[in-house]
Amino acid sequence: MNKFKTIFSNIWGGKSTSVAGMGGLERLQNEAQEPTFAPLQPELGQQLFGANKTKPATAKGSKAPAYQLVGTLTELHQLAANPPSTKTTILLTGELVLLSDTEVSKLDNYSRQTDRIAKSISNFTSRTTSFTLKVWLHKNVIELQSKLNHHRFCCAIDQYLRYGKKQKETMHLITGYHGSIDTIIQIFTFKQGNLTAIEEKVLPSHQQARFNADYTEMLNALRRSGAPVTIAAPLNNPEGEQYSYMNEDIYKKPIRYILTDESAAPSILAAHGIPTIALLVAIIVSVAAIAIPYERYNQATEQFKKVAASIPKDDLAFGWDQNKTMQARRLFLTEPRPQEETIRFLRSITGALSREGVTIINIELNEQKQNPDTPDIAIVIQAKRNPGESPLEQARPLIDSISNRIGIQLHLAHNGHQDRSTSAGKFIQYNIEGNFKGKQ
Repeated sequence: MNKFKTIFSNIWGGKSTSVAGMGGLERLQNEAQEPTFAPLQPELGQQLFGANKTKPATAKGSKAPAYQLVGTLTELHQLAANPPSTKTTILLTGELVLLSDTEVSKLDNYSRQTDRIAKSISNFTSRTTSFTLKVWLHKNVIELQSKLNHHRFCCAIDQYLRYGKKQKETMHLITGYHGSIDTIIQIFTFKQGNLTAIEEKVLPSHQQARFNADYTEMLNALRRSGAPVTIAAPLNNPEGEQYSYMNEDIYKKPIRYILTDESAAPSILAAHGIPTIALLVAIIVSVAAIAIPYERYNQATEQFKKVAASIPKDDLAFGWDQNKTMQARRLFLTEPRPQEETIRFLRSITGALSREGVTIINIELNEQKQNPDTPDIAIVIQAKRNPGESPLEQARPLIDSISNRIGIQLHLAHNGHQDRSTSAGKFIQYNIEGNFKGKQ
């Protein structure tokens, strides 16, 4: 299977950069050097953007919103200047989160987080290809969390994975975030609850006239793939029944992971917790691997003893019915298969055609014909065009030679030749047919 395509999008100072794969991330580190951001201060949001542009505080007596999506560094500074209620979950998305299906080198200004399992637990033993999703968060998010330590910080990607893992069929989930300059679009492809591909696109801002055209073109391309398409808020809900739409319900009951800082010294639990747990799991699995088969062996032994005790000593021989059944099975396993003769016949045909130096397009055997006029065998071949000869003149010796080699009288079908031109030259495609009754 082809390697899954992962496209990273990052915005440095309003400039959109889309790169793909490992090499693209290296370019992201070497060429697009991100400026170092100063520590977040409460006054910074008001100085840069004005107090009227930050999210208004919840009015007294009104219910705090369940969540707030934050997808740009600008909105992160605004959040530091005007924090929401502690009852409001901060959902991180957009340029603050980077995703990948492969291991990459360390990213400047981003901190590696816990990998996400992209396979549904119910399908964990299935052979559907999936991958472990790698997640990075901007370091300013880690810094802000240490200041707003009573707030819940979650990643929107976990909500999307939870929704996709519940799907039974192949489907596309389109999510994204509207920034002030660009719109980041993420396309997740799930197959039987397993994430099999992720693609990220950068579209113009939703306030620009080009956005609707590019957005519609992207949706139409996905719809032509044949799989259902689901669009999640806050993206626009296009009109039409060919798309399903998930509103804010997809963000209910957010999944929380502990945000980690790669630059910080690891705790004892972080340094030794996973090896210890892995050792305990290995011990449990090894004991279970011995105990479970032994218990099954004991059960089978006891069951055999009960059956043996119920059989009279003088009646241990098989009866006539058992012998007859075993004889029928033996004959079934030893008798020749009709498919073997068909395979030998097809091998003789392909061998004869290959010696003529032609390209085999199709071979069809019609053993059970509904129409008596249908030929028993139909062959489509392609031969190089000989200049100076008509298609029929070139076909006669070729068909006669093939007929002699396989022992069946073949002939050219009605309108059985077409000229083909490729970059390799000019060719003729012949449709040849024949009947077994004409076998020589």
